[in-house]
Amino acid sequence: MLKKISLVLALSLSIIGGCGFHTPLKSETINVIINSNSHSRFAGQLSPRLNKLAKPSLQIDIIKETTRKDITSFDTSGSDSGYNLTYTLEIQFKDMDGNDISKKIYSANRSHTQLISAQADNLQIEESYSKLSASVARKVLRELNYINEN
Repeated sequence: MLKKISLVLALSLSIIGGCGFHTPLKSETINVIINSNSHSRFAGQLSPRLNKLAKPSLQIDIIKETTRKDITSFDTSGSDSGYNLTYTLEIQFKDMDGNDISKKIYSANRSHTQLISAQADNLQIEESYSKLSASVARKVLRELNYINEN
């Protein structure tokens, strides 16, 4: 039975991967100019995924980049014990002449349970925001691949 499940899972993954359903980790052909401030999480996540040797084909203006922490649960003493963390990015795609192509808003979120140590909790929240911005960077890279193909 376990062999059948493993075989079905392996076949399913190969079919999904074969039809193009995958997240690019790095582009071999795309380079863009990212216009942002020096503290942008998104720029830090997208830049290493681009081909710096390729000629830039687009510009990305970061309009707004936000993080939000919403309380989702409380412990027995009434203190907050769980959060929903949200990372939102609003960007403008432009061609190399500065003409607008499209404006997009990307968002990613995840649940977070508070740790006992406030310092550990803050580190875990920062790590979660990094993972969320990496997720958005992968979404933008897929969009860039699409724009580049057309």
